[in-house]
Amino acid sequence: MCERSIKFTLIELLVVVAIIGILSSMLLPSLSSAKAKARAVVCKNNLKSVGIANILYMDENNGWYNPNIPNSSQSMRWAKNASFRSYLGWDSESSNWMIPNAGACPDAKIKCRSEDVDYTPTAIKDLRNYGPFAIYGGKSYRGVRDGWIQSTSSMGYAGDVWGGWQFSINEYDPRHDNRANLVYYDGHAKTLTNSSIGSALNARTPWVDEDGRTLTNINDQEHQ
Repeated sequence: MCERSIKFTLIELLVVVAIIGILSSMLLPSLSSAKAKARAVVCKNNLKSVGIANILYMDENNGWYNPNIPNSSQSMRWAKNASFRSYLGWDSESSNWMIPNAGACPDAKIKCRSEDVDYTPTAIKDLRNYGPFAIYGGKSYRGVRDGWIQSTSSMGYAGDVWGGWQFSINEYDPRHDNRANLVYYDGHAKTLTNSSIGSALNARTPWVDEDGRTLTNINDQEHQ
């Protein structure tokens, strides 16, 4: 019995390589898009955990949600509160308001490394990651209590930030394909486009309550 050897010509090999290259170029964008969507989902789930932690904190602190700051010096701002952090397992580097990698937004970590700002091998800073919806005004204690917000399902609590530690009109970060993740006071998380978030403190945006008040309004008016 004679054996036949199968040989490929150079042209045939080049054709195969070309086909593989074409298929790769078609698949890589889809793969990249799928990875980006997966990172956005991880971020959204992280924020849902943040929302649940805020509710747990409220349950154990006489109805007070975790404040943005409990005093005018900002020395104990939102991300540094040890009690709040304990619900999330944020145990590393709290003195620098660092959020551990496991609880950080994957896209924020990539962005920090790319720009070489505010990160360590194990954590990134809160102002490059997540922040509470901004509360300004004249009160030294900036935080709200259960019952002060009429619609906890429409009032935003925290979301993606970059450069500022509070989620504000000028400092939120639509880093997920021009979308930002946020969590509401009732604990549910959403992904919103810039137009849905809104560039002004208008009704039907996460900036205001059903009665038209912002968190700053509520904080100033309800504190006695």
